[in-house]
Amino acid sequence: FKAHILTQLQKKNRLPEEYNELKNRLAEVFRTKVEMTCSQKGKGKIILSFANEEELEHLISLFDRMKG
Repeated sequence: FKAHILTQLQKKNRLPEEYNELKNRLAEVFRTKVEMTCSQKGKGKIILSFANEEELEHLISLFDRMKG
C-alpha cells in the first residue's frame, strides 16, 4: 500500500486519491480548509486553516473533545 502511494506521488507529483479523500473528510469534520503535502519519501504535513480567533477556539474545542 505505502509503495503504491509513493509511486503515485512520483508519477504525478500531487496527492494520491486516498490522501485527497482524507483531506476532504478532515475538512468536513473540522469545517475548515485543510491542506496536505507529502514528499516522495512519504513524509508530509496537514494544515488546518482558521480566519480568526473564534475559528481557532472552535478547532481547539474539537481537539479537546477528542481527548475525552
